[in-house]
Amino acid sequence: ENHAERAESRRRDAEDGRVPVDIGFPPSHDDPARELAGYAAGIQVLEPEEVRSRLAEIGEALVTTYRA
Repeated sequence: ENHAERAESRRRDAEDGRVPVDIGFPPSHDDPARELAGYAAGIQVLEPEEVRSRLAEIGEALVTTYRA
């Protein structure tokens, strides 16, 4: 992806309010998904798949615990 493509992608994202960001965690971090789960629907994790899967597990556990 070149500079013009990235700029166009950022413009499109800004139109719907989304802004792409890269968040890095050190390899020693034990559970990045747990850190990100507090943002709930305020963020969308695109990758890595391991973090997406862990977020799904956390969500399922919350639903199981708190569903009336």
